Amino acid sequence: MWSAIAVYIVLFLSFARGSTDTDARRSASRKKMRWLDEREGSSSTEVPFIQPQHETLKLSCPTNLADPVVTWLKDGQEHWEREVYLKKPQVRNEVLKMENVVASDEGNYTCIVRRKKFDGEQLVRSYILDVLITYHGPPIFTLSPDNRTVYEGEDTELVCRYISSDETSIRWRRHFTVNNSYVDADGMWHSVALNDSVRVRGSSEDEMLLSNLTLSDSGWYSCFVGSFLHPRGDARFAWVEVVPRPPEEPLAWGSATPLYNENLGGIVGGIIVVFVTLIVACVVIMIVYMRDVSLRRGSY
Repeated sequence: MWSAIAVYIVLFLSFARGSTDTDARRSASRKKMRWLDEREGSSSTEVPFIQPQHETLKLSCPTNLADPVVTWLKDGQEHWEREVYLKKPQVRNEVLKMENVVASDEGNYTCIVRRKKFDGEQLVRSYILDVLITYHGPPIFTLSPDNRTVYEGEDTELVCRYISSDETSIRWRRHFTVNNSYVDADGMWHSVALNDSVRVRGSSEDEMLLSNLTLSDSGWYSCFVGSFLHPRGDARFAWVEVVPRPPEEPLAWGSATPLYNENLGGIVGGIIVVFVTLIVACVVIMIVYMRDVSLRRGSY
């Protein structure tokens, strides 16, 4: 009998120890998720990333999980399209790979890492991709300023967009005539500088705001872009025509402004209410008076 009890005790202790080991293994498998490449003291989930154009991009989200489930998004979309001549993105383990990156690949790439058996815990990291243009020629205009027609006293904005391989200088100029000619005897433009600024390499955009224009501001305006390696640069022109503002026509009765109509309607409505009230009061007084007269006659 005592031997049987001893056997039961041994079996019970073995089972309890096995349960403890299983719980410990489960606890270890549920250890807190973390990034393996996270720098000490850094908690940012947005990582700026610059990739030269036409090279292979690799974005990684390494964690301490042995077999994670990783989802990649671009600008919040799980499925996105690249240019038709480019290969589709490739995802292997925790790495996103794209060959021959171009400017249209720029965006916000987000990786979401979970366990296979999702328990509500996940890690999220976003790479903000900026593609570095590797063009090595003179500045190229991708958008020229448009011709504009505006009324006197209005504002307008001229925009030029360009691509450059090195530091560029941008000059907006206004051109004028001397003896009915825009150029002098040496073929140089008669012009005055409106601004002079500097931009870094890459794809850039410059705007020129023309404020409170007068009739004398009509004429040619240009956006000149030069670079350190190509100082001669290039220019694009736009014609700005400032025309007199048409005279304001007197408002007809039926075309009054909404505020005027509203005020007029309130006044007329008030007069009608007072008039109707007076008529009702008169009728009531007449009825009371006639009834009183009738009663007096009946009493006689």
